[in-house]
Amino acid sequence: MHDYVKTYERSRRAIDNGLQRYMVKVYAHVACALLITAIAATATFTYAPLTDLLFTFDTWGNIHPTGCWYVTVFAPFIIAMYVAGNAYNMAFARSRFLLAIYAALTGMSFAALGFCYTIDSLHKTFLITAITFGAMSIYGYTTNRDLSAVGSFCRMAIWGLIISSVVNYFFKSEAIDFITSFIGVVIFIAFIAYNTQNLKRIYYEIQDSALAEKAALMGAFSIYLNFLNLFLHLLRFFGERKRRD
Repeated sequence: MHDYVKTYERSRRAIDNGLQRYMVKVYAHVACALLITAIAATATFTYAPLTDLLFTFDTWGNIHPTGCWYVTVFAPFIIAMYVAGNAYNMAFARSRFLLAIYAALTGMSFAALGFCYTIDSLHKTFLITAITFGAMSIYGYTTNRDLSAVGSFCRMAIWGLIISSVVNYFFKSEAIDFITSFIGVVIFIAFIAYNTQNLKRIYYEIQDSALAEKAALMGAFSIYLNFLNLFLHLLRFFGERKRRD
């Protein structure tokens, strides 16, 4: 019995150590994707040829997207669908490369925020997002409560969020915009906790080094999207619009 207990404890420690390495890889991928996004956004905002490729400005200083900007917005959707459908069949290096391209294109489209909001408010919102993200990731990792129901609710709520946003595109209601923004913040805060717990569940199911590597990359992609969506919704509360003289 004593030997059995010792064997079990060694096995448990090995699994826990493997989980820690797996989660470190996940958040390393997230950090890398966010860094690529930030560099691409900064380069597009500051480098005139890139700015002119994606944006035009009228005589009042208002920004207007070009056709290339729409490419940077819609191309990531195609990449995401392709990677999601082939994640466990394609080479890991190719998946990582495609997700890096996704992050770069997202950053280029996000450069528009720099022309609409003050840089200080963008930095402040990013810091608030990072703190909230960290807190919910820790909660999702440490809680013993099953968050599966939370994940199911969030997935359904996102559809409602999309529909209300499309409707409000035509009505331009500030009240609806405020409500959808608040709901969006709640949804993506909950999603971060759920996805973090779900990453643990996936690891316990596979524990295979090759599969775990790919699962870590795909999990990072989900967490990365949660971070960006939370940032965009928080920006509606903490972002300060630039004045047009």
